[in-house]
Amino acid sequence: MSKFDLKTIQLINLFENKTRSTVKNFLEYNEIFIFIVKENQARKAIGPKGINVKKLSDLLNKRIKIVEYNSEPVKFIKGFISPIVALDIKVEDKIIEIKVSSTREKGLLIGRDKKHLNMLKNLVKKYFDIEDIKII
Repeated sequence: MSKFDLKTIQLINLFENKTRSTVKNFLEYNEIFIFIVKENQARKAIGPKGINVKKLSDLLNKRIKIVEYNSEPVKFIKGFISPIVALDIKVEDKIIEIKVSSTREKGLLIGRDKKHLNMLKNLVKKYFDIEDIKII
């Protein structure tokens, strides 16, 4: 886990107290708070009908994304890119290829100036021995 400043520690504590789930990592990206929770805790963190996400989003006045950590890179990426559904995710020679059905979804995954793709690459590299991610 990374070193966090006091504000971030307070955010993580608030999140854990409200959701009763354990945070593995936290990122702030483009006005979105991304909480990565331990395996099998995403449902608990999100709450029934997304109530925990709604409450936290209103309380913090930020968009909230909850991602469940998984030790398998394909499952982790599927959870991270949700609600976009990949047609196929392959890992070959430390390169991940994500195949999506439309250019719109491809654009959403890549983002303006490749911001979303770079964030995904950096996050995946923290947890897995991966060199690159390609969207096809």
